[in-house]
Amino acid sequence: MKHQVVIDTIIKLWRESESILLTGAANLDGDALGCLLALEAFGLSQGKTMTIVNEKPLSSLYDFLEAGERVFTQIPDQKYDAIYICDTGCFEMLGDIYTKNTELFKNTPTVNIDHHGSCYEDICWSTSGNEFASATMMIARMIQEIGG
Repeated sequence: MKHQVVIDTIIKLWRESESILLTGAANLDGDALGCLLALEAFGLSQGKTMTIVNEKPLSSLYDFLEAGERVFTQIPDQKYDAIYICDTGCFEMLGDIYTKNTELFKNTPTVNIDHHGSCYEDICWSTSGNEFASATMMIARMIQEIGG
C-alpha cells in the first residue's frame, strides 16, 4: 500500500512540526484554498503556528470566507518546520513565493499533496485517476488519520 506509507510520512512530519507554512499555486482555486484553510484550522486547533502564503491576494470571489487577511503575499521571516504545498503541479506555479524563497524550500521539509498526478518533492502524495476528486478530499483523509 504505497499511498499509506506516504500518508504516514506526511502525518509524522505534521506531528513533529510546530510551525508550518502552507501554500498553493499563485492563481488559487477553490480546491487549493480549501486545502490551505482546512490545514490552517486543524493546525491551529492543535496549537501549531500556521502561515498561509500566496503570490496574489485572494480573489474577491472568496470574500465570504473572510480569509483574505490571513493569506500573506510574502513569507513572514520566521523558522518553519515544514512546508505543505496543495493542489499545485510544480514549484513554478507558486510564482514569486518560490522564486524569491528557493533556499527556504530546499532547506525545509516540503510536502506536495496533489490529485492531478504531479510529484516534485521527496514527500509527495499524488494520485491520478478516480481515487480522489479533489486535493481537499486528500486533506480530509490526512486530517482524519491524524485524529481530527
